[in-house]
Amino acid sequence: SPFTMISCTMGYGFNQDDGPEQCFNAVKSYRLGWFADQAIEVDPSELIGTTPRSFTLVGFVDYPSVESLGADGVIVHIASSTSPEEYYIHFNR
Repeated sequence: SPFTMISCTMGYGFNQDDGPEQCFNAVKSYRLGWFADQAIEVDPSELIGTTPRSFTLVGFVDYPSVESLGADGVIVHIASSTSPEEYYIHFNR
């Protein structure tokens, strides 16, 4: 069945009203515009020959505290202007 993936709420439903707790994955959260003000956009084709970059991310539950925690964002969206592939990075704690 196409609905057996249980990695996020869009893939599978549970027969319970109060659990388990789940959240949307990074792709769906990004495309829905959630955390848009804390999304980091990276175009690898623009980074060729530059110094490597690093980012500090917080989990979705810490979204309201991104700046006070000294973090850079919640989601990293990696999309090249020269390639159709896209990648998304986030984590939950």
